[in-house]
Amino acid sequence: FSARVPYGERDEFEPGLSGFVRSAQADDPFSPLRGVSYKRWELQPQLRWRRRMSKTLVGELGPFVSLGQHGLSRSAGAQQPTLAEAKLNTALEAHWSKSALIGFNLTWDLDTPGKPFDGGNIRAMFLF
Repeated sequence: FSARVPYGERDEFEPGLSGFVRSAQADDPFSPLRGVSYKRWELQPQLRWRRRMSKTLVGELGPFVSLGQHGLSRSAGAQQPTLAEAKLNTALEAHWSKSALIGFNLTWDLDTPGKPFDGGNIRAMFLF
């Protein structure tokens, strides 16, 4: 869930909340552990700030937190650790038209000092 809130002529804020629940047999799909199941859930509050930098270019800065639990089922007798992660998403989107954009996204890990870069992606979106 999220809501876009315009702020001035060039800026927009988007407070939101996402989440998921997932079950699996093992973290490594090529080596499943028989009889052991995982249950993972997360809630991810976020606040994105978008700024129109030019007619076609939009920049984004978005801190978010992941809170949840990831662990083995109780039948396996393992602990269920609590997740708490802080991340920062940076993005640059090129809007070619009202129905097409290409985005370049980088994610930064704020709570792991030795590993600041946490991945990225390139996204092409065509609306019809």
